[in-house]
Amino acid sequence: LIIQNNAATQGGGLYIIVVEDVFLIENSIIRNNNAGLIGGAIHIRSALNAIFKNTLIYDNTAARTAGIFCDVGASPYVINSTIVNNISSVHGGGITCQTNSQPKLLNSILWNNEPTEIYFVDEGLSDNNSIAISYSLVEGGLNDIVTNEQGSIAWGPGNLETDPFFVDTSISNYLL
Repeated sequence: LIIQNNAATQGGGLYIIVVEDVFLIENSIIRNNNAGLIGGAIHIRSALNAIFKNTLIYDNTAARTAGIFCDVGASPYVINSTIVNNISSVHGGGITCQTNSQPKLLNSILWNNEPTEIYFVDEGLSDNNSIAISYSLVEGGLNDIVTNEQGSIAWGPGNLETDPFFVDTSISNYLL
């Protein structure tokens, strides 16, 4: 599945809302999408069982959060996936958490997302966000995760912050 070249106010590529069953995106590419407001690639709201497995999310843009915007208890699993080169004006370029969101990353890469890899929103909405990261590569490591005292980071085993040496970023080849 390739989701590309879309535009919306929220969730330029995907807007996932109130999913109680498992919502699986696997072996997919989400690229070149734009959100005028939130979630250039993906906006997840109140979805507890969204899973992104073997998914490449790159070159998305938004005013706030170009990669994955997690809102109102969204708790996606990001497994064996790469989130790279997503650019937003404010908040996280890679992943943003707001209002009790709790994403989990396993064996994934967050790299070259601007202005920061991971961001917790500080707008008086919540302080119960958390993110669990294990066996993943996060550019800048803990220093590129901005929590604004709005939650916690579970920095698990096996995490790295070294250059992943993608095959050829000039042609969007993000294989290792």
